[in-house]
Amino acid sequence: MSEETRKSPVVVSVINLKGGVGKTTVAALFARYAARMNLNVLAVDLDPQANLSQALMTERDYQQFMESREASIVELFNGYLPPSPERSAPAPLENVLKKVGSRRKENFHLIPSRFDFADNLISRVSVDEHVLAKFISDEMGDKDLILIDCAPTESVLTRTAYHASRYVLVPVKTEFFSTIGFPLL
Repeated sequence: MSEETRKSPVVVSVINLKGGVGKTTVAALFARYAARMNLNVLAVDLDPQANLSQALMTERDYQQFMESREASIVELFNGYLPPSPERSAPAPLENVLKKVGSRRKENFHLIPSRFDFADNLISRVSVDEHVLAKFISDEMGDKDLILIDCAPTESVLTRTAYHASRYVLVPVKTEFFSTIGFPLL
């Protein structure tokens, strides 16, 4: 397929610099609905609290994911899954995709987060803010919709989401404190 005819997914970051406004709920419900409408969907959990991962995976699946140290958004930022006693070579970056749903639909995937995400980024000298945009461009051309759930802070994670997105969806509750983060965007 030539570069001119290559399909691009619609990429939407769900962001507000205020917590508790429903970012994760909006991202999870939007992703589930789009997958039910037979769109090829990728949800990306770009929040170290990992709420989207927990919302889209069963409790048992998320616990197993954490215990087995499977690939996550951490490996996307690091570029590979390091060798381990079970693995002599790095795992392909595609292993970061987890099928979502009780039927493990082929059209609904998640790049999960885990609680050590922030620690992994802090220990790095520099973080490539374009890594997610490159991954989407290079590997996710088959997706129709990509939703990125963001942390409620201005950070390298937020800037990474901006670079990767065509659209930004900003949930705001109709209360004073929820509107504070909006102008900061």
